[in-house]
Amino acid sequence: MIKLLKTTAVLLLITLLLISAYNHTMSSTVVIVCSSLIFFLFVLSDFFLAQRSWGLKGLQLYMSIMFFIIAIFEMHHVVSSLCILSIIALPRVIDEIA
Repeated sequence: MIKLLKTTAVLLLITLLLISAYNHTMSSTVVIVCSSLIFFLFVLSDFFLAQRSWGLKGLQLYMSIMFFIIAIFEMHHVVSSLCILSIIALPRVIDEIA
């Protein structure tokens, strides 16, 4: 179930990137709302469905939210891309800690 939700979130992210690349008239509000939905689908699926201690789940949620806030406020392609990659890689790092 977690893999299905994460795969759906990543596919929605790729779709959003392709749409925003070809449609330069999208407002920042639409991009932020769509990104927030994708973020919550990806992060909260891991938070509620993963078999980890609540401390590690909280740490992952906190770090993901911080990366997301940085990506939204910065709105620079390189920084946003690094934050997205960090959010995607974060569950693996948390699994290594556990």
